[in-house]
Amino acid sequence: MRNPRFQRQHLKRAPRHLLGALHVRDLDARGAAARRWSFHHIQLPPSQGHPPVRHLKTHEWIYVYHGAVKAVVGGKSFRLASGDFLHISPKIWHAFRAEKAGVKALCLFMPPLSWKSPDVQKKLS
Repeated sequence: MRNPRFQRQHLKRAPRHLLGALHVRDLDARGAAARRWSFHHIQLPPSQGHPPVRHLKTHEWIYVYHGAVKAVVGGKSFRLASGDFLHISPKIWHAFRAEKAGVKALCLFMPPLSWKSPDVQKKLS
């Protein structure tokens, strides 16, 4: 019988989404709709990035635990490395490019990020 108080899940078995070079794995096994947040593992291969995006209603928290990334958030450029933590408020444009070792991070979205109707806008060139 399953214990409703905890769930164990292995990263390799978590549902995976590929958004360009961005690898996203869902770490919330019970489904985001049941909660007010969603939790994800994010990975960018070496020297890869994603174009500027923003979330109209969603807060995003990022914790980098491996590697480093060049971040552009709200027009400001800076480096995030292992151990760094970042919060991005709704409506703020942001983009990331991994450095030579790539980057792995844990991300929390609130309200939950939905794959059926994602709260994501891409910046037009």
